[in-house]
Amino acid sequence: MSKKLEGVPAENICTPDPAVAGPALESLRYTGHKDSLSELYANLLASAMDINTARTAHPGFVEIIRNMASDEARLLNLILDKKFFPIIDIKKVLADNGGEQIIHELVSTIGHDAGCEHKDLTAAYLNNLERLGLITIPRDSFLTNPTAYDRILNDPVVKTELERINSEGENIKGDFNKYYVKPTVFGKQFGAACVVSRDKT
Repeated sequence: MSKKLEGVPAENICTPDPAVAGPALESLRYTGHKDSLSELYANLLASAMDINTARTAHPGFVEIIRNMASDEARLLNLILDKKFFPIIDIKKVLADNGGEQIIHELVSTIGHDAGCEHKDLTAAYLNNLERLGLITIPRDSFLTNPTAYDRILNDPVVKTELERINSEGENIKGDFNKYYVKPTVFGKQFGAACVVSRDKT
């Protein structure tokens, strides 16, 4: 904590809101072995102890961190940095009647880019971050940059899966829906208070 507050003038250091500090310190007892989560708690405490940032330290943030996995903290850090991140759903389209079936949801490179330990759980992580109100995934919008989805579509696993679907029959086609993920306003506040490192060294 001293490292995170060393750049704050002494007169700006205040007693943190007990509604934030109490639960955060209690939770740190159980997450000290998980660096990405303990870092969130430490940043939140430091934000709560600085007059200039105390208002951003929402009491609800402690409960949000409690509901996050370490990999989700890594994902959120990247999403906050990039602002927008492309994702797709892989689907099966029936040519005769136009029917569709989603085969794989929320496929992206974000788990790899964030250095997640369990990359296969990235879609579930994104669902949870959306549930917590930290990110949003507009289902009716996509990124207009013509190359935005190239990395996903050129991934060998994605290409193989689309080829597999195409091989199922003449009337079956592998296709995809394009979306993106971005932080919410609440997620940006959470990021400012908990994710952005306050270390000065």
